This record gives sequence, C-alpha cells and structure tokens, in this order.
Amino acid sequence: MSAFPPRSVHRRGPLEPRIDGDGPIPLLLAQSVCGDPDEWDAFVGAVGPDYRCIRFDYAGLGAVEPVSWSPERYRTLHGHADDVVALLDALDVEHAVAVGHAIGGHIVTLAHVAAPERIGAVLCMATAPTSVADRADRDGVLSRAEAEALLAAAAQDVDAWASGLRDVCQHRAIDARLPDRRLAARLGNRRPDVAAVTLRAILGADLRPVLPRVACPTLVLQGLWDPQVPATTARALARCLPDAELVLLPTASHRPHVDEVEASRIALTRLVRRLGREAP
Repeated sequence: MSAFPPRSVHRRGPLEPRIDGDGPIPLLLAQSVCGDPDEWDAFVGAVGPDYRCIRFDYAGLGAVEPVSWSPERYRTLHGHADDVVALLDALDVEHAVAVGHAIGGHIVTLAHVAAPERIGAVLCMATAPTSVADRADRDGVLSRAEAEALLAAAAQDVDAWASGLRDVCQHRAIDARLPDRRLAARLGNRRPDVAAVTLRAILGADLRPVLPRVACPTLVLQGLWDPQVPATTARALARCLPDAELVLLPTASHRPHVDEVEASRIALTRLVRRLGREAP
C-alpha cells in the first residue's frame, strides 16, 4: 500500500512513486502496461531542471505488491486511473503535466477527467482512441477478429496470452532499446488471473465517450514509423479532443520517448508553453 499517511480528503491507492528532480513543474510519466518505468530514463534526463518527474508502476503489473490488486478494481482501466489520482492526492500535486504512452495515455486521460485539479495538461504518445476498431478505417489498434483471437489464447494459458500481447505491443518487431526478452519476462511473470483481467481491460479500452470531457490542453504525439498505432488513429484522437495539437514525428517508432528523445522533449515544451508556464 501507499507509504503516504491517509488523509480524509484523499483517495487511497497502492502506487509508490519514484521522483526525479525538484523543479516547479510536476511531470507525471505513465508508460504502457506492457512497459517499465525505467524506459523514461533518457526522457527524464533530457527534460531539464524545471520539472519534478513522477514515475510509478501499475498495481499487479510490475514491482507493486500483488496484494494491492483485485479483479473488481482493475477490470477496466478506471482502476489504474483511480490509482494515479490517489498518488497525486498523496503527493498533494496540482495541475501536473501528464505524459502517457499507449494505454498509459488512456490512463492519464481518465485520471484527468476524474480529477482535473490534479492533471492540468495531457500529452498522449502512440495512443489510439480505442483498442479495438469498429470500422474498416481502423481507428483502433486491433480488429475485432484479432481481439477475439487474443482472448481465446488467454483462455487457454497465460503463456499464450503473454506471447500474443508481446506481439501486439511490438508488432513482431524487436526494439533494441527495450529488448524482447525483457518485455516477455514482464508479461509472462504475471499471475494468470492478473494477466487475463489485464488483457480484457486493455481490449475494452475506449476513450471516445470521455474525450469531450477533457478540459485541459492536450498534445497527441505520433511516430510515423509506428508499426502498432497508425497515424490515422492519432489524427482521430486529436479530432475528438476539445483542445488538442497533433505532432507527427517522421522518424519515430512506437516509443518516441525512447527513440526520439529530443523531439519528445520539444513536444512537451510546446504543451507547457500553452499553459503559460516557463520551460527550458
């Protein structure tokens, strides 16, 4: 459970923060549920001293004790979003800039809608409006048939689920800076019940109903070499957000914060300047 003492006005949650820097701008970094907080290392090193970078891992999915996980709480991404809000409550952070990668973009957006006083701007990297496409133009990452195949694999055994989700996350392409064996181990070491519930939460992720309620400046950052999330989905996300800017990176793949660190830093600076706050 959280190391912070509970306060009556605060929600309680299981996340333990890792904080780098002591600048005046709180910067929340949310990786995909298939990712690792360490993948932000280069980005944290690049953003400069004006930021207080807050990293965490998801309940049941990384270093957080499994006792903090329950199938009822995490059957949708709202459970993880509630944990993010509880973390910011415990740190007494207001108007944070939240950066979310892939499904992490869903989670920080849901957290903003739940507690707009805690998150004052959102940057979504490689984030689709919905996980499963319901139209031929693929505004989602997967087709309905692909999603059903993954669920069928998960029903058989957790190893099949881990292999299938690993392929989805990397589209059968190995990122040398986040080796396949590291991601495979992270997925395969999860409890089978956690794995199955997580997969259903991912496949059920659909931001479209809440996007009109996003009441803060947003920026959608998308690599044109992303094999998992096509640029059409990023454009669809930006169109649905009330106050969004779309930035396309011609040479970035699925993890702009890893393979295009400087371009990602510049995108963050653009977003922060829209808030009227100084950044390097």
